[in-house]
Parts: sequence; structure tokens; C-alpha cells
Amino acid sequence: MKICTTYTGIAELGIMMMTTFLVILVMLLIWQINIIIVVLFSLTFLGLELVFFSSVLRGIGDGSWIILVFGIILFLIMSIWNYGSTLKYETEVKKKMSMNVLRGLGSSLGTVRAPGIGLVYNELVKGVPAIFGHFLTTLPAVHSMVIFVCIKYVPVPAVPQDERFLFRRVCSKSYHIFRCIARYIHMIKCRRYIMRF
Repeated sequence: MKICTTYTGIAELGIMMMTTFLVILVMLLIWQINIIIVVLFSLTFLGLELVFFSSVLRGIGDGSWIILVFGIILFLIMSIWNYGSTLKYETEVKKKMSMNVLRGLGSSLGTVRAPGIGLVYNELVKGVPAIFGHFLTTLPAVHSMVIFVCIKYVPVPAVPQDERFLFRRVCSKSYHIFRCIARYIHMIKCRRYIMRF
């Protein structure tokens, strides 16, 4: 029973301390409250929470270290995932294909154009992704119409229906290469909006 109490104590106090840190950020950045009040608030609440947290940490030797190890492992997995996603996007931006290379290949793109529509998903809003250059060099044919699809979540309450899908030509008309940017609101807001109906 003591181990279970220690687990929940660590979880609850961790949440309380994180909430206090977030409130301090809101006080400083959004509300722009006087720094003296913020310091007094921080000392009062973080002081109490640290006293409680230190009393809960005494139970780590009884087996509650498992929850801390589990939390650290999850934190590391999420940090590595975030780092990898950021690195992937930065690499896509740096290694995008030059428009001059695409124009130099001509409207046939240096390969056979098969009938149909090819959709290439990427994160780029501008330019031609490097993976398309890889397709051109390794695949025997490319569809006669190619559409680069990009999904972006925008920080607005609602996206008007006529602005939800933005279509543009990537090259001249004879290339038949287009870009579609699908603009959506953040998924959490979208779920709330759907739940109202």
C-alpha cells in the first residue's frame, strides 16, 4: 500500500509542480504581472510543493523508483521522436530539389509519363521535395499529373471552407505538377468542435 501511495504522490506532486511552472510562465509572458509578485508566488507555492515532494521521495527505496524510471524512459522516447521529426523537416527544407533542375529535364521529366495522378506527401510548403528527384532517377515511369500534398495545422479558430485547400502550379502548365496545401485547425480544437455536434 505504501508503494502505491508513493506512486500517486510522485504523480500528483509532479503535476502540481508543472502546473505552477506553467502559471509562472503565464504570469510573466501573458499577464505581465510585476516580477516581485511572481517571485513571491513562486517561493510560496514551489516551496510548499518541494517540501511535499521531498517527503514523497523518501519512499523511492521501497519500490517507487519504478515509476520514475518509466517516466524518464517515456520522456527520452518523446524527446528523441521530437528531435527526429525536427531533423527530418530541416533536412527536407535543405535538400529540396532545385527548380532549375526540374526545368532542365523538360516537361517529360526525363522519364516516361504514365496516365494517372500521383500524390506525393511531404511537409514542404514551397519547392520540390528531394524524394521526387529520387523517384525520377529510380522509377521507370512517373504519373502524367503529380500533386505534392502538404497538410498544415494553422493556429486559428477556424479555416474558411474556400481556404482549406490551396492549389498552385509548381512549374509551367506543360509539366502538370501541382501543390495542394490542406490547411486545418489543430486536432484538439477539431475534436472539440466535432464533439459539440
